[in-house]
Amino acid sequence: MAPNCRHTTSQKKAEEDAIREEKTKNLQTAAAEFKVPYHTLRWQAQNLTKPHSKAHKNSQLLTEGQEATICDWAKYLAMMGHPLSKCNLCAKVSELSKKLKAKKKLTGKDKGPSKTWVKDFLTCHSELKLGCPTGIDPKRMQMFNYTTVNHHFKLLDNFLKSENIPWDNVYNMDEKGIQLGGGRKCDNMKYLFSWTAKAQVKAKSDQLKLVTVIECMCVDGTSLKPGFVFSGS
Repeated sequence: MAPNCRHTTSQKKAEEDAIREEKTKNLQTAAAEFKVPYHTLRWQAQNLTKPHSKAHKNSQLLTEGQEATICDWAKYLAMMGHPLSKCNLCAKVSELSKKLKAKKKLTGKDKGPSKTWVKDFLTCHSELKLGCPTGIDPKRMQMFNYTTVNHHFKLLDNFLKSENIPWDNVYNMDEKGIQLGGGRKCDNMKYLFSWTAKAQVKAKSDQLKLVTVIECMCVDGTSLKPGFVFSGS
């Protein structure tokens, strides 16, 4: 994983540009100017150093292929409404890592990845992030997929064209349930989602007493006044 190194990539590029454009006389002057050890700058100038991910390849828990597979798997599970938590991720890493398996066989204890491993993993894979999802009923979640949604809009587009209905007459209605009394305690568990995913949901079934707020908006941006539905006595 990438370390919190003072000598960043941008700083290294600035040093190389300074030497190349002869803004500094030599490596010793550049090292003093940028406050970098001389030997560090010399090794980099002669391409004797490697990136952290390659230099410490043998100490990593997972291979590059395994990490890429976990990223794709995490994004797929998040899209299906069953995102990975940090605990589930660490458990899966323990199953895949040869180093952790060998350590467990030697010590007889399954400690799993370190406490900072998930943080370092997310730093290296910026397409993932931790988030607190909102609950969605499993029955609704069954229709929450690309094939079904794409088919729905194709049918809608064909219907509007066949009936010559302008988009100004197309409205969208939705409802929002608000629990009386402040609701249950929030789930502070965070799960993995793709940075490009706008919807962060997790399948969850709750039987609650709600006040329903109904809204309706037209494609042209106009909207109706919201309606409120209260539970009967």
